[in-house]
Amino acid sequence: LFAKILKTADAAVMDRDGEGEENQQTQVINLLTIDCTTVASMSIIGPDLTSSIITLAVGVTFLYQMLGISAFVGIACIPLTSPLSTYIAKNAYTSDKAWSRHRDARISAIKEFLSSVKVIKLNAFEDYFRRSIRRLRETEVVAQRWRCTLGTTFNILTDQLPVIAILFTFTFHTKVLHRRLEPATAFVAIGVFNRIRESMARLPAAMNALLSTWVALSRLVTYLNQAEIEREEVDHTSVILEQATIAWPDSAKDAFRLNVSLQIPTGQMTVIHGATGSGKTLLLRALLGEAQVESGSVRSPRSRSRTEATPSNWLDNSVAYAPQQSFVRYGTVRDNILFGLPMWPERYEQCLREARLLSDLEIMPQGDRTEVGARGHGLSGGQRARINLARCLYSRASTIYLDDVLSAVDAHTARDIVRFCFGGGMIKGRTVILVTHHLSICLPVADYVVCLKSGTVHQAGISDKVMAAAEDDEEEHSGAHDTEETIDDTTDPAPPPGGSGSVSWKYYLFVLQAAGGGWYWLLLLFLYGTVRLMDVAQALWLERWSNDPSGNLDYYLGMYAVFVTSGVLAGGLRWIWLYGVGNFGFYNRGSRRIHEKALDAICDAPLSFFEETPSGRLLNIFGRDMYLLDAMSADAFGRTLSCALDVVSSAFIVSLQAPSILISMAIALIPLYWLTGVLRKLRADLRRLSASAASPLISLYDDTVEGVIMIRAFGIARETCMEMSRLINRESEVTLADAVIFNWVRAVIRIMANVVVSAVGFYLVSQGVTAARAGFVLSFAVATSQGLFSLLEGYSGLEQIFVSAERVAQQLEATPVESTDGVVPVGSWPSKGEIVIDKLCIGYKTHLPDVLHDVSVKIEPGMRVGIVGSTGSGKSTLALAILRAMEARSGAVRIDGVNTSSMPIRALRRRLNMVVQDSSLQAGTLRDALDLTQTLDDVEIYEALQRVHLLTSHDPTNPFANLDTAVARGGDNFSHGQRQLLCLARALLKKSRILIMDEATSSVDLETDEKITQTIKESFAGTTVITIAHRLRTIIQYDRVLVLGRGKVLEYGSPRELMQREGSAFHKLCMAQGEKQFSELDRLSRQY
Repeated sequence: LFAKILKTADAAVMDRDGEGEENQQTQVINLLTIDCTTVASMSIIGPDLTSSIITLAVGVTFLYQMLGISAFVGIACIPLTSPLSTYIAKNAYTSDKAWSRHRDARISAIKEFLSSVKVIKLNAFEDYFRRSIRRLRETEVVAQRWRCTLGTTFNILTDQLPVIAILFTFTFHTKVLHRRLEPATAFVAIGVFNRIRESMARLPAAMNALLSTWVALSRLVTYLNQAEIEREEVDHTSVILEQATIAWPDSAKDAFRLNVSLQIPTGQMTVIHGATGSGKTLLLRALLGEAQVESGSVRSPRSRSRTEATPSNWLDNSVAYAPQQSFVRYGTVRDNILFGLPMWPERYEQCLREARLLSDLEIMPQGDRTEVGARGHGLSGGQRARINLARCLYSRASTIYLDDVLSAVDAHTARDIVRFCFGGGMIKGRTVILVTHHLSICLPVADYVVCLKSGTVHQAGISDKVMAAAEDDEEEHSGAHDTEETIDDTTDPAPPPGGSGSVSWKYYLFVLQAAGGGWYWLLLLFLYGTVRLMDVAQALWLERWSNDPSGNLDYYLGMYAVFVTSGVLAGGLRWIWLYGVGNFGFYNRGSRRIHEKALDAICDAPLSFFEETPSGRLLNIFGRDMYLLDAMSADAFGRTLSCALDVVSSAFIVSLQAPSILISMAIALIPLYWLTGVLRKLRADLRRLSASAASPLISLYDDTVEGVIMIRAFGIARETCMEMSRLINRESEVTLADAVIFNWVRAVIRIMANVVVSAVGFYLVSQGVTAARAGFVLSFAVATSQGLFSLLEGYSGLEQIFVSAERVAQQLEATPVESTDGVVPVGSWPSKGEIVIDKLCIGYKTHLPDVLHDVSVKIEPGMRVGIVGSTGSGKSTLALAILRAMEARSGAVRIDGVNTSSMPIRALRRRLNMVVQDSSLQAGTLRDALDLTQTLDDVEIYEALQRVHLLTSHDPTNPFANLDTAVARGGDNFSHGQRQLLCLARALLKKSRILIMDEATSSVDLETDEKITQTIKESFAGTTVITIAHRLRTIIQYDRVLVLGRGKVLEYGSPRELMQREGSAFHKLCMAQGEKQFSELDRLSRQY
């Protein structure tokens, strides 16, 4: 199954119309964690099902030998219910498929939330996602409720049919055949029927498991039969495209196409540039074999599986790739750079130096062994981009594809990379294709330049026109320094939830309280007690009846029928009440409330929680753990409670009738009690290990889906599969140990139970009791022995489920909550947009020093302020502090005179606007992504799209001309630059008085960036705008520039004023761009 992921199209581009995303990404989570486990469980359930069928056949044979034709009267009850059983089985399959489909949709929404959590938290979009996930959960619960209704009916049938069969058998035997009911016949028949009843009691779980396995197998087969990417085994060492028409996989007929003919020079540097959406990334994907070539041909090197690794060995057909949206998987910085290759110190040191990472590693607490967090959340955008670059440099690839790696870094770093890396060093002699908007700084090292325009090659080679374009572009990448600081200097993962030994009773109470109040459980216990009481009453009455051959048959039979009917009614009601009535029960209330608590926990958690917690762990809780609580908790609890009452009542009756046998029972039960106690602790620990072992599986899957193109490009699919096999083996070892221990203890319990029954039998014979009394006592002795085995099995299964409850509860306990204290400002606050930062000090963690020191700035209403500064100066930290993503150690931030620490965090963020570099969009339609509140009309949305220059005309081929255009999860069916513009359009529609932009246009071309700058000036007139930007050109006409250095304010003033002040920090930044660029910045500042 995992290998299939590596052979299918990238989920992000598999369907550029947005369809099929859920099937590719989210469904596989459930296939891995739920469906595979369901199929594997048949190795245990299958023998039980076979044993139950054999027991039924043998039982019927025994009954015929004892009762003759009367036995078939009772057995005939079973086929009479076959139409209902057939209806249940048929609909159970359909309902199970529907439930799986709705579960996939819910997990998809949760995965989308986790992958876009930064955008969601900083813009207070949690409530929109919370409502969306709740709606999906309600739909899932409705599907589950119908499944439970069928299960309840089937449970009632299999549980009560044997009791009704006994009544019909005895009635026919005595009333029709006029035969006496002998004690030996009666109690042996009861014993056989009880065995049949026990076997039939296993049938619902076995049949449900069989149906679930069938559904799981069909889902697995459906996925495994999906089309795979056809990857040719090629030995091309050059890159040639001949009249190639290229499209994204499974694109619609009217979707974007790239039509190119190119021959890229081998062993040289090629630079590809063009406007946003011109097809640059699509071209690279085609070279990687990840796009659809509709006509013509594309010949390019492809990586094969690694066979050898020496520092000087380049493979002619090996490729390295750095995507535009940097791929960083969970692990250390070193792991992400080596990417499976062995460590060669000299080569490693050189790649760090050329990727300009050495200074970053110096400020990380553990250097290159620092954990980077899920998807690299602990790193800045520039650091992630440079790690991807270092990975390519360290690789043995002869061909390197770099997709806009310079957009995420500052001008100084970019020029150093171009000079020391692209100008020679480790890329010397390699074929490098660099996609970039920053043609000017790359042109000196470029051997070949390609300009794309509207899906075609507009210019190729180095001509006068290309040089002119470079001059026009020369200002494009002039800026300060890296946009972000390391978000968290110590991103060690939070410890996983779990305990040791048996599951604490407080976690049982956690589930029981969620399912219902005290009176609910009292009534449920009453119904279970009534069923058991009626069973005892039937046995007592049968003893009296069989001991009175001359008694009134109608009287005895009538009273027996009353006891049977009462037991049947109570038995039916207990299943109905257990599964849920109204707003109570395991399904109607229990699992729903637990899911809601878990959902509220992640929605209300601070941003730092997601940087420290692997997403695989959270997906495991919402997937596998919630599935166990949803699907099995009611059955397991009900059967365990029933077995416990059976054992206690049977042992009590045996002890009353044979008091001296208590000694032998005690001798057997004391070691049995000790053994089961040890077993419970062992199995609970093993199940915790199993659940913990599943989280790395999901994390590896998640990383693989996100970086499947990277994995194929580098040729490490085999190594990735081996890593997955290692994780699967680790989980399987735990599962095998659990099964071996359980089966050994089960065999011991059977032996001990048989010893107890034998002791009771010897005692009764020695005491010379009547046959009726002996049959009565032995029936309960057998029930005790069988009940002990069933109780162990039931309680063991129940504890497995409550290990999941423990994990959920402990994760809830460990999840911090964002502050909700304070008063929500009334009216239209902020009405002006004034921001006063007063002596603000900020630190990441209590044991780390401040990263902002006594920052004091006043931003007037409606003012546009640009923030610049060197790496680690505190630019992004200041933006996060305004939004209280980082709390102040001292000082304050006041907006329109209100201290932001005096209000709930979400209320603050809801009134502000934040556009970040790592843009993401909600899955659905274009309208859904831009209007989360669903309150705007189409005219407003179209106007916003026009203002951000995504919609210049209502061209039907333009995907933004139709608001029903599908948006994939995170907006992955659009380019990075298009996603940034869509997020800016969403900010326009929010209409806040304060807008904060952190590299919001870093991935768009210069022309579009200039248009956006003008749009911000016009459309956000009267809005306070704070912009962190690489391009000084972007903020040169702003009202103020704030220059930060080492967490302190170096300068604050108008761009013109600071430029004229020789020796100022801003003047130095501008001068660093070169004389020509300085003159252009000076000209632009004068125009303001």
